[in-house]
Amino acid sequence: MISVVILNWERPFNLTNLILPNLEKMRFVDEIIISHGREDTAFEYESEHCRWVHRRDESLNAEYGLARRFLAAGDARNDTILMVDDDVLVLESSISELLGEFNGEPDLVHGLYGRNPDKRMRYKAESIYGEVTYLTTKAAMFSKQLVHRFFEYAPLMNGLEREGKVVWNGEDLFLSLVAIKTSGRLNRAYPLPRIELEAKGAGAATGIYELPGHWRYRSMFSQRAIEALGVGHLVKTSPGGAYRRRIRRRLARVLDRGR
Repeated sequence: MISVVILNWERPFNLTNLILPNLEKMRFVDEIIISHGREDTAFEYESEHCRWVHRRDESLNAEYGLARRFLAAGDARNDTILMVDDDVLVLESSISELLGEFNGEPDLVHGLYGRNPDKRMRYKAESIYGEVTYLTTKAAMFSKQLVHRFFEYAPLMNGLEREGKVVWNGEDLFLSLVAIKTSGRLNRAYPLPRIELEAKGAGAATGIYELPGHWRYRSMFSQRAIEALGVGHLVKTSPGGAYRRRIRRRLARVLDRGR
């Protein structure tokens, strides 16, 4: 069985009207844990379909930031954790397939949003499938044991985990790298069906990804985490944008000559 873990920050409408009604009736979900991070958006939601855990985690933001999702996962009653964000609706068929893949390789992170760094180990936000370095926690499945390993290795990032606009805005990258370090293998991403929801909450000025310096910080975090964990020889990289543009230009010239 699966324990689902979700952070609630500023989109409770998505959760109570779309995501939770979808998740609670799935035959392999018997626990849903919601970590509430703000008093003004916290809510109560219960049903007879599964066990509900509402955590009031507002006091954890300053110390753990986004990593409070892993504190919640560490208290799950199941060994299999499905983590989803409040802006994506993952279909039951997709979760079922993800669970099948996870059961075959439970020491890896499996998910829908794969990422690879570039050759300089800078973070790239383009979706990659197959063997990947990173899985974002927007929709990812992993073991509770991996969560415990996250906190074992977390001191390696002391200082850097709170240098960005949001504390631990790199928790998904670090979890993925810890999986690679402990397993010696790459994580897995799959192009499975899901529905993207509104990315902003009512009255929200910006999403995390729109904050100044977000991508630069993620790149710095990626480089430092790979170095700190000593996994540079194991990670999979993708060509940078400049490299891809050069290839496209060369291809265009070849095609022009062939006309």
